[in-house]
Amino acid sequence: MVQGKRCGNILSYDELKKLHYLHATITESMRLFPLVSMEPRLAVDDDVLPDGTYMGKGWFCDYSAYAMGRMDKIWGENCKEFRPERWLNDDGDF
Repeated sequence: MVQGKRCGNILSYDELKKLHYLHATITESMRLFPLVSMEPRLAVDDDVLPDGTYMGKGWFCDYSAYAMGRMDKIWGENCKEFRPERWLNDDGDF
């Protein structure tokens, strides 16, 4: 606030949807610095994971979002670089 006046404008939802680079920047930040770095899960029934791993009822399964966000197997050789552009297509759309 400057002398009791509001600075800037409040964007509408439709205007916010057009801020593709901002969306990509926030997403890239969350990839590298996830809010929850490790997330445990409990199997409520016997199951088989997509890679064929058997999960018995009552078994715990943890995954590390922090580690996955830095895996070159998933993100490529530049996986540790902050690159919001990785989320945008050739037209600059998210």
